[in-house]
This record gives sequence, structure tokens and C-alpha cells, in this order.
Amino acid sequence: MILLVQNYVEVVFWFAFFYRTFSYLFAPGAVSLDSFWGAIYYSLRTMTTFGGDLTPNQTGGVILIVAHTAVALIMVILVLASFVSYVPKPETLDRTERSVE
Repeated sequence: MILLVQNYVEVVFWFAFFYRTFSYLFAPGAVSLDSFWGAIYYSLRTMTTFGGDLTPNQTGGVILIVAHTAVALIMVILVLASFVSYVPKPETLDRTERSVE
């Protein structure tokens, strides 16, 4: 579980780096990708929702956002799968299933 949280934070920082490096792919908006904190904010917001502060003005920006959203969905699926694996198996009330075990 700790590794999943670490990977989540790592993905946020990597995509913040990509947003800052490729800030020219986005139209100016409420958030400035030229600053470190602006890139972190937009990356975290894209990981938790679907962004909304910036609009890509080139195809590269759209690809970057789609890749970030896909990675975020995969991370959510992994977290949910790990939580589900901790749920105990319920005991059956069926007599025939109890006798087989």
C-alpha cells in the first residue's frame, strides 16, 4: 500500500515535469505551467479529476493529458484492487458448500 502511494506521488511529479517542460503546448490560462507549483497543481488536479484549468493548443498537449489520465485510471484500479484483496471471504450459508470443504 505504501508503494502505491509512493508511485502515485511519483507520477504526479513526473507529469508535473512534463507539463513544465512542454508548457508551450497549452494556451495560457488560470494556472501558469512555467512555475514549479503551477505544474504540480495541474498534475495533481489531472490525477484526481480531469483538469480543466488549461486548454491544450496543440496535439502534443492533448496526448500528454490523455496519457496522464490513462495512468491515473490505472493507478485508481490498482488501489481499488489492493483494497478488495484485503476484504475477507464471506462464509457460506449453503450446507452443501460447507460439506465439500
